[in-house]
Order: sequence, then C-alpha cells, then structure tokens
Amino acid sequence: MRILISTDIFPPQLGDSVAYVPAIAQALVERGHQVRVVTSVYDRSAAATDKRYPFVVERLDLRRFWHRTVRLFLQLRWAQVVFVNGLLAEVSRINRLLRRPTVARVTTDLVWEYVVDQGWTRDDYATFQRKRYHRAIERFRRWRNQTLARMRAILVPCQSMQALVSSWGVPIERIRVVPDAFIPALEAVVPWPGPDTPLRLITVGRLTAWQGVDELLAVLIAWGDVGLLVVGDGPQRTTLGQLACRLRLEQRVKFVGWPERDVLLGLMHAADLCVFNARHPGSPPALLDTWAVGVPVLVAASGGVVEWIEDGVNGRLVPLGDRAALRDAIRALLDDPLARASLRAGGLLSVRQHAAFDAMMDHVIGLIEEIVH
Repeated sequence: MRILISTDIFPPQLGDSVAYVPAIAQALVERGHQVRVVTSVYDRSAAATDKRYPFVVERLDLRRFWHRTVRLFLQLRWAQVVFVNGLLAEVSRINRLLRRPTVARVTTDLVWEYVVDQGWTRDDYATFQRKRYHRAIERFRRWRNQTLARMRAILVPCQSMQALVSSWGVPIERIRVVPDAFIPALEAVVPWPGPDTPLRLITVGRLTAWQGVDELLAVLIAWGDVGLLVVGDGPQRTTLGQLACRLRLEQRVKFVGWPERDVLLGLMHAADLCVFNARHPGSPPALLDTWAVGVPVLVAASGGVVEWIEDGVNGRLVPLGDRAALRDAIRALLDDPLARASLRAGGLLSVRQHAAFDAMMDHVIGLIEEIVH
C-alpha cells in the first residue's frame, strides 16, 4: 500500500513528540508498505541525513505557495491513503480535488491552542468548548469541524479526546482510540545540568500558558533543598524566566530547551520526580518516556492523563489548579523514597503492559487498511 504521512514536526526539529512520525513510517516500511513523508520542517541541510530513512522525505517550503502546492499535490496523487499528523489545512485543501482516503491523528484542540498562544483568550480548554467568541475564532472552529468531518477516520490517543472530537460534530463511530506507545530509544548518560540541590524535579513540555510551569515555580519558593529542571521551549519561555527571577529562584531553576531524545531520556533518569501540571485535553507525550526510564511521576488530573494514571500505583494524581495539593504531594514524594520506588515500579509495569509499540502499530495499520477497503 502507498501511504503518505504529513507532519509539521520532524527531525532535525526537536521536541517531545518528534520521534512519532519517523517511528511509525519505518514500522510501516518494515511491514511491506511504501511510505512517503511530507513535512513543513524545511531544512536544506537535512537533505543528506534524510537519506538514512527507508522512506522518502519531502520537505515543503511553506513560504513558496506554488512550490508547496504542486509538490503536495504530486505526493497526494501518488498515495493510496493519507495519514495526517500535521499540515491538516494544506492537505485537506488539495485533497478535496483528489479525494484520497484520509486518517487524521488528533491529540489536542489546535484552535484552542492557537488562540491562547495569540493571547485572544485565557480560558482553559473545557471552558473554550462551551463559550462563543468573536468571528475570527468561530471561523476557525467551523473550519476545524468541517475539515475533520470529511476524514474517513480520526485517530485519538485517549477517550477524553474521543469525546472532545465527537462534540465537534464528528460521528463517534469514526473516532478510534489508539493509545500512544513508548518508542524505544537509547538513553544517553549525561551529567545533571540542573540546579545543584539535594532533590531534583524535572518537568517536560512545550512552554505555554496551559503548561502550569508558573505554578511549579510558585510552590518551589517554600523549599531550599529542591531544584527544578525545565525541559522544553515555547511562547512562554521568556515570561517564565522573568518569573523565576522575580521569585528569586535563579539558583534553583534551570531552563534547558529541547535536547535530542537520548539526552532527554538521560535527563529524566537523573531526576527524583517528574511533574506534569498541564491543563490539556490530551496526555503528556513525555509521560511514557518518564515511566520507561524509571522515574516516578506526579500529574495534575486533566484530560486524557487520568486514563493512564492509577493514583498511588503508577503515579500520583493531584486536583487540577490546586496549588496547595500540588505542593504537599511533591513534598510528600520527595521525602518518601519508598513511595517513589513503588511508583517507579508501577510505571515500568504500565509501559510493558499497555504501551507496546508493536501493539499500537497493529491498531494503526488495521485502521488504515479498513478505510482503504
């Protein structure tokens, strides 16, 4: 089968979800399919390294309208089926002519993320679904709903995302839950670059208004023996750095941007506790990585993450937005090595039992074959 995958995140770009498309594309090739990847990560210097992949990589220069349109048209014409992991607008516009069967992977409400990044609203994702806004936002919403309704199938990583996409008017029977999997990778042995403190916290994710890093900084004030390593980048990076300075946490907070994935796994392994405090409809992409390297996790109860965490078994859940509960839970775990060891063992078991990469690929391939036939 000829499968085209579109994506807006691909190496050499860095991030906590950059490994997804290369991994599934390679797995599809190994199972006998022809695969091509089109990406908006335009990097002339990457052409040589792209040759190491067992599939074709087409990098679109989005600044050149006719170039990207023609190249994407040719790739879509070649394909028998399209797997959309990004570039939804570009693919759907051209595919209205070619009508290739399409699966779209949806892991968040991109309209909500966009308007929050633009500063048009500060509402959380749940409030955003209920309210009406000005014309520009409502146009984005209509476009999203109409575009997803044209897909043969929607792939989501959790039941909460299934319910969310269904609320946009997509029939529930076309929304398939395929949980994410741990993508195997080597772990680099790296020195801890964070603050030199007895206890080490780490948080990983795109630095946005909904990531909750500001609350982590606020609870850190109370302790002198705890340091925080913030891994990631995003529109709030400068604001969070300024907040750390105002709170006089410069010596106990370190921002390191996005490292390569093997280094990221090594940084996680060196931490005592990983905290995810995001207000998000999906689940943290780095959660499975954290479990796999044997680090206990503490997570704010939001969106799909509650489907992964069994409180006290493979992680700790705290109420979303409850700063006192967040502070108390972090301190309790840092002061209790036995509790951390128990959560570490539970996380490793969860990865082995529920996050196998081959099992995820079986579901993905089954869905692709179903919509083609």
